[in-house]
Amino acid sequence: MAKTAFEAFEPSVVVDEFARKIDSLCVWNKTVIAGLSDGSLLFFDEQSAESSPGTNISTWQVTRVQKNFGKRNILQLQTLENQQYLLSLSDDGVHLHSLPDLQLTAAASRTARASAFSWDDGRRLLVTAIKRKVVSHQLDSTNSFLEMTEYNFPEPVITLSWAGSNIIFGTAKSYWLIVPAASQSVEVLPGQVMTIYPAVQPQLLFAAGAGSAPVMTRLPSGEVLIIKDAVSYFLGPDGKPSRKTTITWSQPPLALMATKLYVVAVLPAAVEVKSVSRLGAAAAEQMLVLPGMAVAAPNPAPDGSLYLAS
Repeated sequence: MAKTAFEAFEPSVVVDEFARKIDSLCVWNKTVIAGLSDGSLLFFDEQSAESSPGTNISTWQVTRVQKNFGKRNILQLQTLENQQYLLSLSDDGVHLHSLPDLQLTAAASRTARASAFSWDDGRRLLVTAIKRKVVSHQLDSTNSFLEMTEYNFPEPVITLSWAGSNIIFGTAKSYWLIVPAASQSVEVLPGQVMTIYPAVQPQLLFAAGAGSAPVMTRLPSGEVLIIKDAVSYFLGPDGKPSRKTTITWSQPPLALMATKLYVVAVLPAAVEVKSVSRLGAAAAEQMLVLPGMAVAAPNPAPDGSLYLAS
C-alpha cells in the first residue's frame, strides 16, 4: 500500500477467506480471540519464522479451538484489565471465564438473550441490555456476580456504555441516560456486604439518526463517542456534549474504536481514521479500503494495534 501523508495504521491480514463467521473479537495480551457464530472460540497467535538468513516473517496461526464455548453465536467478548478473565455474551447470557484455562467462574443471572453488555473494571460493575430492560451486577471479592438493579425502557436497548458512574444507552430511536441512585450497602450474608442502587427512570437525551443504528464506544478519556447519522458527538458522564467539536464521517459507521491518539470508524466499504488531537484537519485523516468489515475488538492491543473482521 502506498504511503499517504497521514498514516496512523498499516493494515495486515491475520487470516483470509476464513470458513466460519466471526461475530466478536477481543485482544488478550498478544493473542486475538474470536467468537464464532457456532459458539466456538478461536485463539490466534503470531508466529515468527526465518524466511532467509537474517530475515524473519510473521504469520498468524490458530493455536487453540474451544468448541461449544457459547450457546449459539458469541456476540461480545472482552478481557478484564488484569488479563486474567474473559467476559463473553452468547444466547444463554453473560459469563466470566478464567484465562488461559477458560474455566467458568461466574454467570450473570437473567442475562439470557441479551444484546450487549458494558463493563466498568475499576468498580467491577456489569450492565447488560436484555430487550426493554437493563440489569446491573457487581462482581464480588469471590468473583461471583451479584444482581443489583433492573431498569426498564420504553424501547429495546441495542447498545450501552458506562460514562463515569452513569450509563448511556442507545435504542433504534433514541439515546438515553441513567444516573443511578445513591448506593445503599446491604449485608447479604454475615460479613458480606453488597452495594445496590435503587431503580430510577431513564432520561431521554436526544433522537438517534434516522438512517443508522445507534453506535458508541468509550474513549480512554472517559467520554463516550456516539453516532447520529454520520456525525459523532463526545458525551460526558451527564450525557451532554463534552466538546464543541464533532466528527463527521464519510458514511454512518457500523462500529467505532478508539485509542489514546485516534478514533476509528468501520464503514461499509472502508475504515476511516481521525486524529483525536487534530479533529477537522484533512491532513490528519486516513482512509483504508477494507470493504465488508463489521466486527471490531473493543480495545486495542498493548502495541496499539486494532483488530477487525468481516
